[in-house]
Amino acid sequence: MFAVLATVLACDRDFESDGVALGTIRFPAIQVQGDPVIIVNQGGTYTDAGAKALLGADDITSRIETSSDLDLNAAGVYTINYSVTNVNELDQETTVTEQRVVVVAPSNPNLSRDLSGTYTRTIATGVGTAVWTKIAPGLYINDNIGGVVPPNPLILSVYVFDFADGTLSVPEQPVNGFGTLTANVTTTAAGYNVVIPNHPNFGTGNRVFIKQ
Repeated sequence: MFAVLATVLACDRDFESDGVALGTIRFPAIQVQGDPVIIVNQGGTYTDAGAKALLGADDITSRIETSSDLDLNAAGVYTINYSVTNVNELDQETTVTEQRVVVVAPSNPNLSRDLSGTYTRTIATGVGTAVWTKIAPGLYINDNIGGVVPPNPLILSVYVFDFADGTLSVPEQPVNGFGTLTANVTTTAAGYNVVIPNHPNFGTGNRVFIKQ
């Protein structure tokens, strides 16, 4: 009886699942070469380090397709996207994409002020803290653009540009797995205000920050 049962089970085996278990069903992967974030000067030059694509142990780098909106003549945050598509042993099509961010620092930075420091935003649920860190003349990282209160996952870092005429810009840019974001930032005597107009996870109200 046991021999008959074993024979039946053998006939019902899922050979596609066996293939997965044995590692014969492969999916592509992309490795971005060099730094994932590059900062260059407006009007300067940039040579991309590229990416490498693998299908198991096979090198399929030649199949990578690259796209970019990079404009070295305009200060902003740009992306270089690397993608590769593969049809595996089960005729399943898979496309994977990896990304590099290129930040073009302004050629006309504001040199008359330094916005570095810690700012807070007080709301009913607590106090949100945002730290501005200068990484180049006229270029900052704001580590909590929405001023949300921890442990909210929407603590998102953005690049902020400070131009010689006093204007601030948060151009559209990718934000930590939450799509893209842009913001309107204006300074005040006590700190600054932020409006985030186009992100589904934020309201469009004015967010007030006070420097500490």
